[in-house]
Amino acid sequence: MQIALFENSNKTRITEVLFFSFLPVLFCFITLLYFGFDLRDFAPYYSDELHYWNEINSLSAVGFDGGYSVINETPSKFHISPFGPHGPGFPVIGGVYSLFFGWRLYSPLILNSLVLSLSLFAFFWTVPINRIQRLLISGFLTTSFFVFNFLATGMQETVNQSIGILLALLIVKIIGCRTSNSVPNCVWKSKNFTFFLIVTFTVVRASWGVIFAAVVLFLGRRGSRPYQQVFSSILLLFVSVTVITCIYSPVTKIGQIDLFVDYVLTGNIESFRSFVATVTNNIRSFWGLGRGVGFIEALLRYELTALIIYLVYLVGITKNKTNLSKDQKLIGWISLSILLTSITLVILFYEVGSWRDYRVLAPSFICVFLLITCNGKHLKFLSLLLLLQISVLPLVVPTFTGFRRLNFLGTTTKEHRLEETINASVVYSPDVNRWCNTMLLFSPGVSDNRINRMLWRPEAGIAISVVHDLESLVLPIQSKYIFFSKKGRDMFLLKGGQVDHLSPMVDVGAKGIIYENYGSKCKFEGTNN
Repeated sequence: MQIALFENSNKTRITEVLFFSFLPVLFCFITLLYFGFDLRDFAPYYSDELHYWNEINSLSAVGFDGGYSVINETPSKFHISPFGPHGPGFPVIGGVYSLFFGWRLYSPLILNSLVLSLSLFAFFWTVPINRIQRLLISGFLTTSFFVFNFLATGMQETVNQSIGILLALLIVKIIGCRTSNSVPNCVWKSKNFTFFLIVTFTVVRASWGVIFAAVVLFLGRRGSRPYQQVFSSILLLFVSVTVITCIYSPVTKIGQIDLFVDYVLTGNIESFRSFVATVTNNIRSFWGLGRGVGFIEALLRYELTALIIYLVYLVGITKNKTNLSKDQKLIGWISLSILLTSITLVILFYEVGSWRDYRVLAPSFICVFLLITCNGKHLKFLSLLLLLQISVLPLVVPTFTGFRRLNFLGTTTKEHRLEETINASVVYSPDVNRWCNTMLLFSPGVSDNRINRMLWRPEAGIAISVVHDLESLVLPIQSKYIFFSKKGRDMFLLKGGQVDHLSPMVDVGAKGIIYENYGSKCKFEGTNN
């Protein structure tokens, strides 16, 4: 791989790398301050943010001895982890952060900033690229809606984007070690190290296991044609998703993954038909503006299209013969495989037009952008993508500020009092089973997330089991604490649920009531199971 270098002093290089590493965070914070947000008022607002915050808050206080942070009271088969579909990876990262800095409402903002900046610093410091390439990468990440929007949230997307950066670093280093005779014992060349990272990153987000499969196929196999390896990596999706979902995450029957796994495990033909129908709709709408795919999602689709066309050209499939080195073509093939695998994953197992689809696409897209920037070829093409993002900033910044405004509402005196009341009633109990420290949350009809924020923030150690699908909830309820909105209680009764053993604890006014469940699994003595 031929990469040009500028001859800079070490001090100048450190300054330059630090600037480019922190530029995305600076842009995000300056934008927030410009529009009048007080960074001290940051707090998680949306349900997923609250879920992650609750998990980390519990882990930072009581370790793995908290309640079950799961969906529909369906815990993981591995009882050492109290976490459900999201897995233990992100809470552990937040837990490590909390050891040094504590865990407060604004902590996700700092955690995201540190993780993104440090991963960029590692990439810029380790990979020998020049100033123009650093500028392209930093500028692209700074102006990407998918980066600065999630940076100012309590979501784990910034961590996954940082993993995409580290994945690009790993690929470049492995390729460098494979072709270097001067470093025969290079640690990057170790397959054990590669597989260790695969497992580590997959614990943060299960679909990384699928993306890494494409990389391992290319770097671990010899003698196969590249197009065969691309095809093999896509086929590996089915095996990987099935295994990861069965072992790592309980089946809740709320998405394509669950429909597919349910069909594989039970042979339920209706699950298979629903899976095929959803995939068909996804294929039709993936590159279109229909079915809820808005401007921002469409922008990513068209950038993906441009990258795929470029990669097809780069690897020399077209008649145009390029003077690329073997390493440059290998990076092209790996990049193409990562993109196609990610797109296949989204179409098969996610909902096109939702937030979830570009949660998966954006980290892979970032990884590929970094890889082809390192190639050092056709930087004008990458500059055009950067200019495209800069040109649409006036269109996406209002969307960003609209979303994030809800994260900077602050907390009212009334909310403080409600939080104190909940914390005095819903109390963590050590040395009991996990159900004693779990609160089931079923709040249909409650549109005020300011109330939900209080419900998701009980005493540290109390975890939340949220009801996504009442039909899939197995009765009787196992959690010691239950919050029912008024509509939720009525729906529960219609399902045949019993409320005789529920004792009201905290009245949240018109929103609902927190109950103590005397029929919970907490009444059984035992260990954390």
